[in-house]
Amino acid sequence: METSAAFCIIRFAAFGEKTMKQALLWILTAALAALSFYYARFSNFNFGNLCVWVLAALSFVYALFWRHVDAWLLHTLPGRVLLGLLAAGIVFFCAVLGVVLSGQFGTHAAGSAKAIVVLGCAVKGHEPSLLLTYRLEAALSQWKTDPEAVLVVCGGQGRGELEPEGRVMARWLLARGVPAEKMLVDDASTSTEENFRNAKALLEEAGLDAAVPTAFVTNGFHCWRAAQYARAQGFGDCRAVPAGLPLTQIPTCYIREVFAVVYYWAFKSPNRGLMGKLVGFLWLGAR
Repeated sequence: METSAAFCIIRFAAFGEKTMKQALLWILTAALAALSFYYARFSNFNFGNLCVWVLAALSFVYALFWRHVDAWLLHTLPGRVLLGLLAAGIVFFCAVLGVVLSGQFGTHAAGSAKAIVVLGCAVKGHEPSLLLTYRLEAALSQWKTDPEAVLVVCGGQGRGELEPEGRVMARWLLARGVPAEKMLVDDASTSTEENFRNAKALLEEAGLDAAVPTAFVTNGFHCWRAAQYARAQGFGDCRAVPAGLPLTQIPTCYIREVFAVVYYWAFKSPNRGLMGKLVGFLWLGAR
């Protein structure tokens, strides 16, 4: 009798565990589907959005067939090999994500910045996008701390944009009290690497060496990689000013940036390698 009762308890616990797993899978699938719809409706196509769409599709398939998938992964040699590769991939992804996160902590610009470089981002019509607005607000706050600093706004005219990003940024800052004589405008760059290269040239024309204390402004997820490009262009004393990020953009931006960092390690430049030929289709967040 006692054995029968124990067996029933074990069966009930196993059933409850499976039911809970199935419920969690469908909750995850619904969340990813909602994010996918949001990005398709309100965001430009980019690599981060594509990753979320793929994850939503995989989650849906797994939620439908998880018992068969689990049996194959756990009880066949190819399945165990694939499971091991997936586990290694997740560990590697988390390690790179840690590098990305490290770039936005402990890097605030000193109060004596002589130049503030605002990195470009997409514009909507003749207005800054939400991500760019966050950057501009952070740049304006930093400039109020360092009112003698020269502001360099960077960004050319990207795919689908009506005017160069740099001009939109300059107009936004002018409307909020930044004097025109305190701004330099780069309206030709198409990547973070070019942002810093063109900013350096403009600063040198204005009589400022790249060695002067410089703050660069970008969204938090982008700080680590941007700092590498800044150093490569000769900015010796360059600190990040991390701008905010809308909650809805956190998954796609950080997923995209992990791949962008790996790409940076491989090629050191967004203009080399396979993605250099596909920029505009599967954008890795170089802007």
